[in-house]
Amino acid sequence: MGEFRNRLFQKIVISLLSVIVLVINMVFVVQYIGESVPSVWYILLPLSIYFLLYLIFVVYLTVYLLICLGFEGLAQSSILRKIYRLEPFLQGEMLHLKG
Repeated sequence: MGEFRNRLFQKIVISLLSVIVLVINMVFVVQYIGESVPSVWYILLPLSIYFLLYLIFVVYLTVYLLICLGFEGLAQSSILRKIYRLEPFLQGEMLHLKG
Protein backbone atom coordinates (compact mmCIF):
# COMPACT_ATOMS: atom_id res chain seq x y z
CA MET A 1 0.00 0.00 0.00
CA GLY A 2 3.04 2.23 -0.05
CA GLU A 3 2.51 5.74 1.23
CA PHE A 4 -0.97 4.97 2.65
CA ARG A 5 0.36 2.39 5.10
CA ASN A 6 0.16 3.30 8.79
CA ARG A 7 3.45 3.79 10.58
CA LEU A 8 4.24 2.19 13.94
CA PHE A 9 3.68 5.49 15.79
CA GLN A 10 0.25 5.88 14.20
CA LYS A 11 -0.68 2.32 15.12
CA ILE A 12 0.30 2.92 18.74
CA VAL A 13 -1.65 6.20 18.91
CA ILE A 14 -4.73 4.58 17.32
CA SER A 15 -4.60 1.69 19.78
CA LEU A 16 -4.17 3.98 22.80
CA LEU A 17 -7.01 6.25 21.70
CA SER A 18 -9.30 3.26 21.24
CA VAL A 19 -8.49 1.94 24.70
CA ILE A 20 -8.98 5.40 26.26
CA VAL A 21 -12.41 5.79 24.62
CA LEU A 22 -13.48 2.32 25.80
CA VAL A 23 -12.29 2.95 29.36
CA ILE A 24 -14.10 6.30 29.53
CA ASN A 25 -17.25 4.62 28.23
CA MET A 26 -17.03 1.88 30.87
CA VAL A 27 -16.40 4.41 33.66
CA PHE A 28 -19.51 6.36 32.66
CA VAL A 29 -21.61 3.18 32.56
CA VAL A 30 -20.40 2.09 36.02
CA GLN A 31 -21.01 5.58 37.39
CA TYR A 32 -24.52 5.69 35.90
CA ILE A 33 -25.37 2.25 37.29
CA GLY A 34 -24.03 3.22 40.72
CA GLU A 35 -26.21 6.33 40.84
CA SER A 36 -29.38 5.11 39.12
CA VAL A 37 -29.79 1.42 39.90
CA PRO A 38 -30.78 0.19 43.37
CA SER A 39 -28.07 -1.75 45.21
CA VAL A 40 -29.95 -5.03 45.32
CA TRP A 41 -28.16 -8.27 44.44
CA TYR A 42 -30.80 -9.54 41.99
CA ILE A 43 -30.41 -6.37 39.94
CA LEU A 44 -26.64 -6.01 40.22
CA LEU A 45 -25.84 -9.66 39.43
CA PRO A 46 -27.22 -9.68 35.84
CA LEU A 47 -25.67 -6.26 35.22
CA SER A 48 -22.31 -7.50 36.49
CA ILE A 49 -22.48 -10.60 34.29
CA TYR A 50 -23.39 -8.48 31.27
CA PHE A 51 -20.58 -6.03 32.01
CA LEU A 52 -18.08 -8.89 32.37
CA LEU A 53 -19.18 -10.39 29.03
CA TYR A 54 -18.92 -6.97 27.41
CA LEU A 55 -15.41 -6.52 28.81
CA ILE A 56 -14.35 -9.93 27.46
CA PHE A 57 -15.77 -9.02 24.04
CA VAL A 58 -13.90 -5.69 24.04
CA VAL A 59 -10.63 -7.43 24.93
CA TYR A 60 -11.27 -9.96 22.14
CA LEU A 61 -11.79 -7.17 19.60
CA THR A 62 -8.78 -5.21 20.90
CA VAL A 63 -6.45 -8.19 20.48
CA TYR A 64 -7.82 -8.77 16.98
CA LEU A 65 -7.29 -5.09 16.16
CA LEU A 66 -3.68 -5.28 17.32
CA ILE A 67 -3.09 -8.39 15.19
CA CYS A 68 -4.61 -6.68 12.14
CA LEU A 69 -2.47 -3.59 12.76
CA GLY A 70 0.61 -5.75 12.42
CA PHE A 71 1.71 -6.78 15.89
CA GLU A 72 3.00 -10.16 14.71
CA GLY A 73 4.08 -11.28 18.18
CA LEU A 74 0.44 -11.75 19.11
CA ALA A 75 -0.24 -13.79 15.96
CA GLN A 76 2.49 -16.26 16.93
CA SER A 77 0.86 -17.14 20.28
CA SER A 78 -0.54 -20.69 20.39
CA ILE A 79 -3.39 -19.61 22.70
CA LEU A 80 -4.53 -16.91 20.29
CA ARG A 81 -4.30 -19.31 17.35
CA LYS A 82 -6.94 -21.44 19.10
CA ILE A 83 -9.26 -18.45 19.59
CA TYR A 84 -8.76 -16.66 16.26
CA ARG A 85 -8.45 -18.01 12.73
CA LEU A 86 -5.01 -16.57 11.97
CA GLU A 87 -3.84 -18.92 9.22
CA PRO A 88 -5.32 -16.86 6.33
CA PHE A 89 -3.88 -13.72 7.88
CA LEU A 90 -0.44 -15.25 8.29
CA GLN A 91 -0.52 -16.73 4.79
CA GLY A 92 -1.42 -13.31 3.43
CA GLU A 93 1.55 -11.84 5.25
CA MET A 94 3.82 -14.53 3.82
CA LEU A 95 2.52 -13.87 0.30
CA HIS A 96 3.01 -10.15 0.83
CA LEU A 97 6.59 -10.71 1.96
CA LYS A 98 7.36 -12.98 -1.02
CA GLY A 99 5.85 -10.62 -3.58
